[in-house]
Amino acid sequence: VLGVYRRDGQRFVRDHEISSHGVEPHQLVWLPDGETLVVANGGIRTEAASRAALNLEGMESSLVLLQRDGQLISKEQLTQPLNSVRHLAIARDGCIVSAQQYQGDSTDPSALLAIKRPGQAFQPFPIGESQHLAMHQYCASVAINDDLRLLALSAPRGNRLFVWDLDSTELRLEAS
Repeated sequence: VLGVYRRDGQRFVRDHEISSHGVEPHQLVWLPDGETLVVANGGIRTEAASRAALNLEGMESSLVLLQRDGQLISKEQLTQPLNSVRHLAIARDGCIVSAQQYQGDSTDPSALLAIKRPGQAFQPFPIGESQHLAMHQYCASVAINDDLRLLALSAPRGNRLFVWDLDSTELRLEAS
């Protein structure tokens, strides 16, 4: 669930909860309309003390769009069930980009970067094989520069930073 808080003087008070329509909400971001909330549900249930994954066989990672009141607009998943949707970046035009962390074998192909353009389905962002291998199945921060229409992604296990053109998907920079 997501906690909804209201301001009461100098403090915030929990007002109510809304469903994230998934497991393990990892990050939330408002779309530019200020009315639509985007939720990255990682899909991994963990044991509280050890943080050990409990449900990798039944993981349900998703990208969810909610109305301000919590009503479900859409829930989309990538084709690989072991791909955990984690981090989000939003462009002014409503384009949503997500960074994933793959929970399967290190040699499996996986969509570590995905995109949902307005009016389109949530789908893998095209990246080259050498860039995918350099990510070591783990991406972290993702950011968009709206003015330059650039998409940046960090892959800490591979000690890499990538920058693509958001519209043409052309790789602009790979640095370590």
